[in-house]
Amino acid sequence: MSALGPQPADVLAVYPPQPQGSPAPAWLNQAGEYMQQVSAPQRARQAAAGRQRIYGHPPTGTSSCCPCENEGGIRGLAAFLVESSDPEVLSASRLRLELTLSLLSLYEMRLTLQRRQFDLHRMRLAMEVLSASTSPTSFAGSGMALCNEIAARWQAHRVGLGFLKGRYVQVKALSHTEKFSRKMKLVQDVEAAMEECLDQDVEIIFPPDKESTYAAGPAGNCHRQGPSCMLLLPLRRLGGRGRS
Repeated sequence: MSALGPQPADVLAVYPPQPQGSPAPAWLNQAGEYMQQVSAPQRARQAAAGRQRIYGHPPTGTSSCCPCENEGGIRGLAAFLVESSDPEVLSASRLRLELTLSLLSLYEMRLTLQRRQFDLHRMRLAMEVLSASTSPTSFAGSGMALCNEIAARWQAHRVGLGFLKGRYVQVKALSHTEKFSRKMKLVQDVEAAMEECLDQDVEIIFPPDKESTYAAGPAGNCHRQGPSCMLLLPLRRLGGRGRS
């Protein structure tokens, strides 16, 4: 169950499965009543229990409720029906249930930590790539250094950097290419693909998959130059439309 607090509880999953359209069993309804009791700060480590009927049969078990917690606090409630009313059996089963839920919480915390580490790795990688462009003193040198670093990091055959000038995009840097002419067929194809990416303001991958909705015609011309696939990224600033 979830939605602790004044809001009604939402049942996320139940076993055995309930027939479609049938009301929830009594023991599950009682678990919803226990939510405020179990989730209170002073009772967060305690489990509430009560004798209940299940699916119309005489009461033969005890419902046990345990809070589901993580680093953000209590997020929900796990309810179990224990087929016993013996206090020792209930105490032992309650302890096992709480330990099991604690393991689930630890697993969730581990996944959260892994995501954070992955995000930090991506940020560090981006900073290292950008730092490569700060050493050269000229704009052309910085652009080429950035393209070279990206090509080396991601093993790209060629990386280009273009900027919007008037109504057209002009290539200002190519990886491992100190001098190039805009009259070159390769450069013209790359500029046309960049303009297509800028006009649509969307990332373009060539060859596109079947579900893609963008146009990738100019990128196909670049594909004939040798690379097996191509990625075009619009460079946006201030959260608006890309200008390069």
